[in-house]
Amino acid sequence: AQPKFFLMAPLFALNAASGAIIARKRGEEDKIGSNMISKLILLMATTYSIAIGIICVCLSKQIVILCGGNPETTEMASVYFAISMGGLVFTALTMICSAIQRAMKNTKISMYAHIASMVVNVFLNYALIYGHFGFPKLGVVGAAIATVCGTFVSLIVVSLSLTKNNLFINLPYIIRSKHRIAKEYVKSVVRLTTNFLS
Repeated sequence: AQPKFFLMAPLFALNAASGAIIARKRGEEDKIGSNMISKLILLMATTYSIAIGIICVCLSKQIVILCGGNPETTEMASVYFAISMGGLVFTALTMICSAIQRAMKNTKISMYAHIASMVVNVFLNYALIYGHFGFPKLGVVGAAIATVCGTFVSLIVVSLSLTKNNLFINLPYIIRSKHRIAKEYVKSVVRLTTNFLS
């Protein structure tokens, strides 16, 4: 857990920054700015999480050992760490999409996503760790898979909530928009993220 949360620190900072910046743009009724900043932050979160995920999958055992892992549990811990960090992109995008919804004062979506994630996580933990309902008995691997699947379901919930065209910020507009991401947006996001990180 320690290396995972350490590596997720930039995502927590980016999440906090995104909420603040997008809420300000929303308050200014700047639809283009709100959507372009959302696009920028989604791209940043995706790039970082995929890069870190690949590194952690490839070097999971070395990272666990470096963080003082017990020799008796290093193998299991490294497998769990590799799988959970391999799904980091789902966590990152869920965080940012939830922040976008909160910036638009749609706070219930995060709760629904969390509930859906917990239901899937608990069910798959029971099914995959112990091998119930015809699922294979996977132990620690099952626990890691359950965690990633729960996060993926959470991402689906928050992503679908942003597909309505009538929303001030929505994914179809972000994807179709031909507007360029202004340099000032990049500077603003990086500056505020760095402040939160420090």
